[in-house]
This record gives sequence, C-alpha cells and structure tokens, in this order.
Amino acid sequence: MSHQQQQHQNPVASASDYQGADPDIIEIQLDGLIRNQQDWMHGRGHKDLTKDEFITAMTHKYAILNKASQRLFNKAVNGELATPQARQQINHILGMLKQVAAGKLSQKDADIIYGKQQAAKYVDPLVAKLNKNSANDK
Repeated sequence: MSHQQQQHQNPVASASDYQGADPDIIEIQLDGLIRNQQDWMHGRGHKDLTKDEFITAMTHKYAILNKASQRLFNKAVNGELATPQARQQINHILGMLKQVAAGKLSQKDADIIYGKQQAAKYVDPLVAKLNKNSANDK
C-alpha cells in the first residue's frame, strides 16, 4: 500500500480524539514533539538514542499529548506530521477544539463538520470516480 493510500485510509486525527484535553497544551506539546522528532531524524538531537529509546523518552516528555491522543502522538513521533498538509489539518482540528473549549461549538457539531470535510476530501472523489467509470461502462 502506498503512503498516499495509507493517508487516505488513516487521517491525521479526528476532533473527538482529544475530548477533554486543553487544545493549547496539545498544540504546544505537538509542536515540541514534531521539532524533537525532526531533530532526532537529522542527527541534531537525541542522536545517541535508538528509535525505541527515542519513543520512550518522548512518551515521558510529552505525556499529556500521549494521553490526550495516542494516535496523534504516534504519528508525530514517527514523523508522519512533518508535512505542511498534515500540519494544516492538525491546525484546523485544533482550531475547532479551541472553539469547543470556548463554548462556541459543541463537540457533536465539531465532529459533524469534520466528518463532512473528510467525506468531501476522501469519499466524494471516489464516488465520483466510480460513477464516471460506471457511466463509461454503459
């Protein structure tokens, strides 16, 4: 399976992944973890650690992020969030979480908005392609 196919099957995260977590703390910890992961990958920091040792160290250092969203933590620690596209998606989700925390948006509404956006991004193009192929077969 290609990396692009994996991304389509496993989005970065969903709004409900962070229920109860302070989005500002999540954002700070996420930024730090992404920086640490990039530094480790490029030999600028934690270079004496194996991958398993690095993950263990980051699990302790970013325990709040790991507890709030293990899925997001795992993607960050494995370098999957270093792309501008992934970061844009995370920023969007964090923005919605901040609205939920401020009482401007309900968790249910945030989940609905996110679900519709993901469907438009991933499902709708596949349905259109299937419809097009089906029309061509007739």
